[in-house]
Amino acid sequence: MNVVFIGGCPRSGTTLLGDLLGVSREAVVTPESQFKTSLIRRHGQEAPHKALDRVLGSFRFSLWGIHPDRQTCLDALNQGPGALMRLLVRQYSNAIGRSATPGAWIDHTPVNLQHSVSLLSAFPDAKFVHVVRDARAVAASVLRLTWGPNSIAHAGLFWTSSMAFGLGAELTLGGERIMRVRFESLVTAPEPTLREICAFLDIGYDPGMLRGGGFRVPAYTSCQHSRVGHGIDAQTAQNWRKVLSRRQVERLEETCGGLLETLGYSLESPPDTSPSNAWERLRDEVAEQAGRLRNRIVTAARQHAGKGQPFPVGPRGGK
Repeated sequence: MNVVFIGGCPRSGTTLLGDLLGVSREAVVTPESQFKTSLIRRHGQEAPHKALDRVLGSFRFSLWGIHPDRQTCLDALNQGPGALMRLLVRQYSNAIGRSATPGAWIDHTPVNLQHSVSLLSAFPDAKFVHVVRDARAVAASVLRLTWGPNSIAHAGLFWTSSMAFGLGAELTLGGERIMRVRFESLVTAPEPTLREICAFLDIGYDPGMLRGGGFRVPAYTSCQHSRVGHGIDAQTAQNWRKVLSRRQVERLEETCGGLLETLGYSLESPPDTSPSNAWERLRDEVAEQAGRLRNRIVTAARQHAGKGQPFPVGPRGGK
C-alpha cells in the first residue's frame, strides 16, 4: 500500500486534493487522523494496550465509523504503529465499499507536515504533498469558522507558522519525497496539475478526478467541507477579494507580506500603507480571547451532541 500524506495550512485545500485523488480506484482517502502522530511518537514508551485504547477511544477515530477487533489491532500494533494504521485503513476501505486491499492510502490531515519526520519513521516509503494557498484566501475562509484564529492579525500568524512547517518539511525530505502544489494551480489548471501530482505519487490519473467525489466527508465536518465532492471551482482562488475588507488585506500583508512575495504572490497594499495602530491591535486581542472561549464551547457542544453529527458552522466576528 503506497502511503501519501497531504499537508498544509488548514483551509488550504488538503481535503479538496484528497477528494480528487480518491477517485482513483486504487486509492482510499480516510478522514483526518490526528491520533496517528501520538501513536508513533509514544511507541515503545507505553504498554500496547494503553496505546490502542487511546487510538480507539479518540474522537477523531470515531469519525472513521469502524469497530475493529481489539486483539487483531494489538497483534498489528506489536509489529509497529505503521502496521496498525495500515490495518485500520484496510478495514475503513472495506467498510465504505472500496477495495479491502487498496493500493494507496491518502491521508489529508493538514498538520501532517508538522510531523513529517515522525511519519517517515513509521512509513519510510511514504510521499508527501505540501499544499500552499494564498494567506488572504486562508484568512477569508478560516475567520468564518468556529475554530482557528479569530482576528486578521492572528490569521496571518496562523498561516505563517503552518508555512514554516511545510517549508521545513520540503528542506528535510527533499524533492524525491515531497511535492509542493499551489492551490491556485489546482483549481485554475486542474488537469495538468493533477497529472503531475499523480505521476509523482505513482497513482494512475483518472479524468473523473476533475469531478471529485473520492472522499466520504464525515458528518462532523460536512458544514465546513460543503463543497468537497462537487468538483473544482476556479473562483475559489480569488474569493477572498469579496470577503476581506481593504484594511484587512493591508493588515494581513503587514504580518506576512514578505513570505507571500517569496512564494510568488503579488501584494495589494501600497508601500505607504499605515501600519496597525494600538486600537486595532487591542481589538484583535479582545476578539482573539473571546473567540477562543466561544470556540471551546462550540467544540464541546458539537462533540457532546453526538459523535459524527453535523453542527452549523457559519459566519462569525473577528474581522
